[in-house]
Amino acid sequence: MPRQDAVSAVQRRLHAAVTGHDPAAVDRAIDEMAGMATTMPARHPDRPILLTTLSAGLLIRFQRSGDPADLGRARETARRAAATVAAGHPGRTACLANVATVLESWHGWTGRGSDLDEAIAARRAAITTARDLSNLSTSLQERYRRTGVLADLDEAVEVVRTAVAATPPADPDRALFLTNLGGALLLRHHRSGRAADLAGAEACLEEAVARSAGQPGHRRSLGALGVVLAERFKRTGADADLERAVDITRRASATVPAGDPDRATLLSALSAVMTARCDRTGSAADLAAAIEPARAAVTATTGGHLDHAVALYHLALLLFRRFLRTGDGTDLEDVVRAVERALTILPARHTDRAGCFVLLGAAFDARFDRSRAGDDLHRAVDAVRVAMTMKPAGHPDVAGDLTGLGLALLKRFEHAGADDDRDEAVRVCRQAVDLSPAGHPDLPLHRSNLCRAPRVRGGDADRDEAVRLGREAVEGTPAGHPHRAPFANVLADALIERFSSTGSDSDLNEALECWSSVCSSTAAPLATRLRAARSCAGLSAAHRGFEAAAGAYRAALDILPLLAWHGIEQRDQLHMLETFGTELGREAAAGVLAADGPPGEAVERLEQGRGVSWSHRLDARADLGGLHEVAPELAARLERCRVGK
Repeated sequence: MPRQDAVSAVQRRLHAAVTGHDPAAVDRAIDEMAGMATTMPARHPDRPILLTTLSAGLLIRFQRSGDPADLGRARETARRAAATVAAGHPGRTACLANVATVLESWHGWTGRGSDLDEAIAARRAAITTARDLSNLSTSLQERYRRTGVLADLDEAVEVVRTAVAATPPADPDRALFLTNLGGALLLRHHRSGRAADLAGAEACLEEAVARSAGQPGHRRSLGALGVVLAERFKRTGADADLERAVDITRRASATVPAGDPDRATLLSALSAVMTARCDRTGSAADLAAAIEPARAAVTATTGGHLDHAVALYHLALLLFRRFLRTGDGTDLEDVVRAVERALTILPARHTDRAGCFVLLGAAFDARFDRSRAGDDLHRAVDAVRVAMTMKPAGHPDVAGDLTGLGLALLKRFEHAGADDDRDEAVRVCRQAVDLSPAGHPDLPLHRSNLCRAPRVRGGDADRDEAVRLGREAVEGTPAGHPHRAPFANVLADALIERFSSTGSDSDLNEALECWSSVCSSTAAPLATRLRAARSCAGLSAAHRGFEAAAGAYRAALDILPLLAWHGIEQRDQLHMLETFGTELGREAAAGVLAADGPPGEAVERLEQGRGVSWSHRLDARADLGGLHEVAPELAARLERCRVGK
């Protein structure tokens, strides 16, 4: 058989093996091509095509097996093919496109920037069609994620826009190019905040979804559109956008099989949309519905690959949010491990590294609240500072980083007493407010955080400013929003601090009203509600008498048992119960006696607080810590119940 026919025949066998999902046949085709390559003369015109096909087969096998040896062989073989193909050879474009694809996969595994640069150079040299332009745009977007160089992102938008313009409406590739353009515009919107980019992304993806029905890329277009609609919801608050995003991302991810290359992308899209809905509703069930696909996305990516690192980071964000709601220390430690693992994979200038450091800082800050170890505070401050060096001036996340740094510095001042920390905390929290224009969705958050800072200086003007900022934060947040309760808590603290100086009854009454609203908020974490009820009860008892405090004590003691169930790790249950239970029972009992109430009622209150803790200790003999190992499905159901309303 002539060599050209032999190469064509083995190409057909490889294609049949891949489409037929026959790993043994893929192995045979690879072995056959490797044997042919050893006997074919170095200058034979079919050799570049043979090597390219062999490289493609090795890459396919790597994608299925995860064996880096196959990826390394694919890279070496693709480079040999590209080096020997002559200018004008009919297979030159295919060779260059293949070497780019393999190098991009190699970059995804190693994170080495030079491999991606080489891939982009090969993409540029291989451009003959609109598809080649779209592929170049994808590579440029990936380099932007790695380096943050805006010129790459701008070029990515323009080259894929050219591909769309050159593709007739009836061409099935148009939907593919539109999806790519929509993703590039959304990425640029995240960088710049420009509404025009978000609107352009939505228009591209609406057309892509309409044109791709029944095509293999339809699921990807749906998932991308869902993310864009969720992003638009964040800007406009239109519930219709959010609910449509939920519907289409659920449909897109529901039918994607294990092993599908789009699986992780679609799961991540669903998680992002459910996160947006959790932001809107404060629903623990929505948070659980965001965590589940985020975990699956981690499993669907290969350890050591950049996609795996990004999936770990996104999962860690959600676990941290759940920790803030439940106080489960297991989630907090999982956050630290996941982020530290992601940072070992992400390249030095990858755009997600900054977010990882911000999250790590927040996790260390939260761990300090449990450990009281000063080293955790130092690590929190250092992590946020590192993150801030990675973002260009004008980046939309800078205000959030400033307020996070301010709170960590404020906490370190309260712990160690360094005036420099106090002064810097006030300064950076104020900068965060100044960077957020009127109507910005994060402005209430930055105002609430700044509310905490001036109080530490102790002047009358500082206390007045803190109350004003706290009120603006609460008033700027709709009823039922999950942030409203924490903002009300901060305002109450500011009011009580001013009350301690002025003795104003109006400040005391407003603070008690704030705490009462937090206590009754179903969107607030249980620990937050319990602290508010306890504060309300204590201040009421001190300034209004026990009768005025009785309702708040009853509310606090009614919340207490909700902390003591098996959905939270045992050590965290004990931490919260010992923090709140015994002390709360003693305070309630002391209040009864101080008001000359009946001794029997005092005993009842004391036993109600202590009883929850002792009951839990007895129940702990039936520890469920090993449930994940023996009955993972039941453990998953328990986890969903834990965070559901």
